[in-house]
Amino acid sequence: MPNCFTLRRKGATENSKFSAIDDELRAEFGEPSDAEHYLYGWYDSIGLALALGHGWEKQREIFRESPNLLKVITYLEEHYTSDAWYIPRSMM
Repeated sequence: MPNCFTLRRKGATENSKFSAIDDELRAEFGEPSDAEHYLYGWYDSIGLALALGHGWEKQREIFRESPNLLKVITYLEEHYTSDAWYIPRSMM
């Protein structure tokens, strides 16, 4: 059963594209563009944690030894809201 998540800029009505969020993060942290990889692997780590229902504080515990991911968590928490859900096997 897949776990899914979205991020929506606070005050917006539409979900944000992950690639656009990544571009925004790179601009914020002064990192170069990369069309093939997410900055600091945030989508695979923070994204997975969000999909599993972990809030920002739990993620700070999980990633406490990764200063770069902690920066991303803080930025996302300040600018985005997340939504997570799973698709039951019976609906696949």
